Amino acid sequence: MIDSLLEKVRAHLGVSKKFNQLPEGSEWSATEDGDGIRLGVTIPAELVGEDPGKDGPSAPIRALCLAAWLCRLGEKAHADIHVVTANPVQTLGQRRASFLLHEYAELLPDLIRVRGALPWEWPPVPVFNVESRRSAKSKGRGRNGQLALAFAGDRELREKMAALDGPVEPLRNQLPVGMYNVEVNRDTGWTPAGKTAVAMWTRTRDREVVHFFEVQATSSAKVGTLAEAFYYARLLSYVRDRRLIDFAQSSDGLSAVRRAKHLKMWLTGPAPHPLVWHPEHGSAPLDALNAALLKHDITIGVIPATLEPPTLHLDRRWPACSSNPLP
Repeated sequence: MIDSLLEKVRAHLGVSKKFNQLPEGSEWSATEDGDGIRLGVTIPAELVGEDPGKDGPSAPIRALCLAAWLCRLGEKAHADIHVVTANPVQTLGQRRASFLLHEYAELLPDLIRVRGALPWEWPPVPVFNVESRRSAKSKGRGRNGQLALAFAGDRELREKMAALDGPVEPLRNQLPVGMYNVEVNRDTGWTPAGKTAVAMWTRTRDREVVHFFEVQATSSAKVGTLAEAFYYARLLSYVRDRRLIDFAQSSDGLSAVRRAKHLKMWLTGPAPHPLVWHPEHGSAPLDALNAALLKHDITIGVIPATLEPPTLHLDRRWPACSSNPLP
């Protein structure tokens, strides 16, 4: 049954047969009962705790997206994620996965259900790491970092971005998103740090909106890009809303987040995965997420890009209307 459901969504989106390939490492099933279609995903805690941007660990967000598209096509569907946990001691990555799964289930209870995962818990004294003063001179990490750096250095792009929510401050690269307990050091980490960072960000001059950009310098984006973007946006929204979360006041980025009213995360790259967004059909999962995030003043959208020369196509952004987070 899972094959026929994948084919139904694939045919609607008009994409290649490769779309129907499921990631390795997890077991997928589909059944139908009085509650509609249940998309079952059984995944080991060790796998779901790896980089959520990769195919294997991103199985939960893939199932959520598939369920959302099936609902768009008239089917009553939900994803049932079963995490098989053998060790009660969580790694930093497994804590991140617990946060993601908890937020998915809390925000979209009719679309995704989770069992078996260790519960998400905040550290007793949450503290976030911050950017160093060297970050302004960063050369960018990898292809994604290089592309973000090219965008950040484009003064014309900054002027054009006024079309989103008004004039913005200079674009910045690398906003760290790592959580610690009590203080920031190598022994107190609560969630992954290091390379865990928003690729690029800026805020409006009135300080009311912060724009984040999850930059992908590849023509074959993965479903997990949405998991990464959602993680950053939602975790940073807690930094904004919970004053007990601490960070060094030297941080321009987290200080901007705390003062902001609205956080906007943009998926930026040549071609988001069609399960996440399609240029003709929009996005069933983002419509669902944005409706749930509306009360939290968070929006996730898409701004297509080309790589040569590096260009952000603001005129093709989705949602198109800056004043309303839903299309």
